[in-house]
Amino acid sequence: MPNKYAALFLTLILSTPVLAEVDIKRYITPDDVQCSLKAPQNIMFCTDNDGAPITGEMVKYFEGTIIRLYTLKDGILDGTGYVYYTDGTPKSEIPYIQGQVNGIMKKYDRMGKLSEEIPYQNNKKEGIAKYYDEKGSLISQMVYLDDEPNGDMYIYDSLKKIPLYRLKNLSGQFISGTYTYQIADTKLKTVQIPDVIITAFNKKCLDFQPALTTSPCAAFYNQNSECDQAWRKRNRQAVRAYLKTCGEENE
Repeated sequence: MPNKYAALFLTLILSTPVLAEVDIKRYITPDDVQCSLKAPQNIMFCTDNDGAPITGEMVKYFEGTIIRLYTLKDGILDGTGYVYYTDGTPKSEIPYIQGQVNGIMKKYDRMGKLSEEIPYQNNKKEGIAKYYDEKGSLISQMVYLDDEPNGDMYIYDSLKKIPLYRLKNLSGQFISGTYTYQIADTKLKTVQIPDVIITAFNKKCLDFQPALTTSPCAAFYNQNSECDQAWRKRNRQAVRAYLKTCGEENE
């Protein structure tokens, strides 16, 4: 009886097809690849030097280190694309489905720590984007609709317990907001952000991100901004007063 089962087992093994390893062809950019935008959706379409659509991996090197790696099917990006810093540290992961970004795009800082998670649908930002500090704590989040900020934006305090800022956004423009700060160990105060500051945010005279982890007041003068300099000069005192109120005066 044991010999009968042994023979049956051997027959099953011999009759089972062996799956061959898939040989993924790798193309080096720019030498092996020709890419262009394909209408009507402006999807990148890539061929080899003979004009045949690429199926395989498209890779770019910098001094022997991979800095870009994409998967293509029939000439179109399909699968997760990887971008690296020049030392090989992950920089971003981009999910492609049939040539369009669909899913959560992830970005990393120079240390390889996750810094951003941005949802995409058909190449457009759609959903709740999240931003993290170097310790991996959530520092802000924003709602996108049809590729534009639309909804509430939250920027959290240094302890990540309360929204330092809560800003309402409509079609890419801030329309109102509140600022919350601590006035005692267990007491918080929330104040309405003045219209002049909301306008400053929209004109990019003030920004949040660089000061989030170092200052109790996230807003500061952005010297390299697109701000209307005449507007800045006219409203300097009002902006200064606001910055002083929330605990940080900046020039």
